[in-house]
Amino acid sequence: MSKKKYLVIGFIFLSMCIFIIPTKASETTLKNIDDAEIYSYDADDNFGSSDYLHVGAYFSLGYSESYIKFDIPETNLKVMSATIKAYWYSHSCETWLQFVACLVSNNWNEESITWNNAPIHGEIIAQDSITNAKTFTFDVTAFIVESGEFSICIYEESPHEVNGLQSASKEGEWGDAFEAPKLIIKYQLTIEDFIPTIIVGIVIVVSVEIGLVLYITLRKRKDVM
Repeated sequence: MSKKKYLVIGFIFLSMCIFIIPTKASETTLKNIDDAEIYSYDADDNFGSSDYLHVGAYFSLGYSESYIKFDIPETNLKVMSATIKAYWYSHSCETWLQFVACLVSNNWNEESITWNNAPIHGEIIAQDSITNAKTFTFDVTAFIVESGEFSICIYEESPHEVNGLQSASKEGEWGDAFEAPKLIIKYQLTIEDFIPTIIVGIVIVVSVEIGLVLYITLRKRKDVM
């Protein structure tokens, strides 16, 4: 193989490092910093320390909603996608519930929120039918802030069924099967993130080129001799 072909191969390798690799994404999973269930039948009490989040009717007593807050770290990376996932379950629930996720203000915390002082519902983000042992997954790419706090409320659309569903709160999650709601963000990596890779690539290509040149030169000398 001629020197020119080796140089072409080296150039293609470096081009892949510079133009193809930076299109990959870095995934970050964020756990919530606050979460709480609130109840219409116990409107002045706080349940922020509960091991559970509950949505929907609670037998004949009334119904509940769950508030969740995330803290998004500051970064100069572009968000490619953002998704919230929450696993819901209840063996006593035998129907499909119409779950709704909406935006709410960040003016609340899990230690003091109650039914009577909870932020009002804002813009609806997602709706889905959920039953026992299902995950409510929805895209929030168009709604999340670049950095700082981001709050949502999950509730059941009226009319409320006999029994609602519960999820693990951050205080009560255990194992992979019962995780608290989480926010998964995929960031687009920039060329700066791959400078170490590119440098290593350049070193490898140059080293290989030098080695091949020396090898070819030595072979020519042997052939002459």
